[in-house]
Amino acid sequence: MKTLTSAAFLETLTIVDVIGEGGLTRRLREMGFHSGCEIRLLGRAPFNGPYVVQLHDSVLALRWAEAECLQIK
Repeated sequence: MKTLTSAAFLETLTIVDVIGEGGLTRRLREMGFHSGCEIRLLGRAPFNGPYVVQLHDSVLALRWAEAECLQIK
């Protein structure tokens, strides 16, 4: 399955599942990342920094480990 780390920039994506370590997935779900939600990958910070994601009206930065937990289509 494709994860957020392999997605193209400025593409609207749909979250299929949130997988990974219990505490990390719980935190992502509390932030609003749920199955069926649409997100947009806006870019990435310099020097392999965090992924910049738009979720509804919010812009969030996700570390690589967090972005790897989001399965998308």
